[in-house]
Amino acid sequence: KKVEEAKKTITKKAEYDICSVCHINPADAIVVDCWHGMICFECAINMMDEKNLKCHLCRNPIQALLRIDLDDCV
Repeated sequence: KKVEEAKKTITKKAEYDICSVCHINPADAIVVDCWHGMICFECAINMMDEKNLKCHLCRNPIQALLRIDLDDCV
């Protein structure tokens, strides 16, 4: 259910369409446990590779990443 809510949040707000980190790619990733979006999967993976295991917005620990298929969003 949280994933569905997050999908709706991403597509409802135009300012969330582009990644807040690289400002190039679509924001197609969600950080699990805080459920923040506004980031592309590529930047999210890069954060994980750099051992930066904290959310780019709230700095809470990242449990996992979800990639959202934006074509599937409402």
